[in-house]
Amino acid sequence: MVVDAAVHPSISTEEYLRRLPGPWRDHNMGLPTPLGRLWETPIDEVADLAAAGDPERVAEAVFGAGDVDAAILTPLTRGILPNRLHATAVAAATNDWLAEAFLDGSADERFYGSIRVAVTDVEGAVREIERWAGNPRFVQVAVGLRAFAHFGEEQYLPIWEAAAAHGLPVYVQDDLANAAEMWHSVAGQPVHWAEADTLRALTAIVQMASVMGSGLYERLPDLRFIFGDGGLDLAPTLLWRLNNDWRAGRVEVPWIEELPSTLVQRYARFVCSYTDGRPDGETLDPELVAVTRPGTLAIYGSHHPHWDGATRAEATEGLGDEDAARVLAGNALETIPRLAAALGVEVAA
Repeated sequence: MVVDAAVHPSISTEEYLRRLPGPWRDHNMGLPTPLGRLWETPIDEVADLAAAGDPERVAEAVFGAGDVDAAILTPLTRGILPNRLHATAVAAATNDWLAEAFLDGSADERFYGSIRVAVTDVEGAVREIERWAGNPRFVQVAVGLRAFAHFGEEQYLPIWEAAAAHGLPVYVQDDLANAAEMWHSVAGQPVHWAEADTLRALTAIVQMASVMGSGLYERLPDLRFIFGDGGLDLAPTLLWRLNNDWRAGRVEVPWIEELPSTLVQRYARFVCSYTDGRPDGETLDPELVAVTRPGTLAIYGSHHPHWDGATRAEATEGLGDEDAARVLAGNALETIPRLAAALGVEVAA
């Protein structure tokens, strides 16, 4: 079995304007372009955005080879918008479009969806989760990677509680079209695309550390996070440091009763990247693969229609049959219970 856990259909600005209510439809700020304007890739990131919004063409690209059993759709929204109500309106329009175009009616039944929410509007995010939680075609909640505060902060707790209550893992995705551009590092903004792309995975690690340090996993043991834009290659070294600091400073975080590395193994997963285990970007290093433990932590995702996703061969290179099966489907099914139920697969608790 193969699950493609990262497919990103694109909703056009015209579709947004058709679905957004007033005053957002006529807002003089408008909407950012789908892929953003800063740190553009040196080559075309998406060959055809129109094709990425067509269900039949996306189905052909994802299922055409005949070996993918299910695909989870997480469309890009328009990132961080200064007005939280505007951000929720955009997320709601995205969910309406996704349900209508890809999940209902004549769309391919192998498509499953993500409930997009704006974390800057906590009440609106919870309402959006409740609005779609009864639809079994939606199997996870999706949030943007960047926010005005780290995900472990208390203000976000109602969102995570709603997701956990409905058995929906939280998929963290880097939306590129931000109207409010966040700093990409504590030392300032990058200049080139290569710098910005490298720092995306580091931002995911920052969010992961915040979630663990806050004790969120102890409070919500059914909550799961999936980091969609890499980070598996950075996680081991951070976890070594967190393990050490946890031992030295447990008096500060008495609510954390287990090693951070144990918590991550239980509660977090990373969509694989084509650079995982490849120090030169091309050649696989078996020792690095052993350190990152993809058989435990990695989930396969093509990132269609973006150019930088891992192929199935790249995602499983160097792995034994059991670990390869876990990367291609097992880890996703264990982390996304609604998907497992929809596919009729029983997984261990």
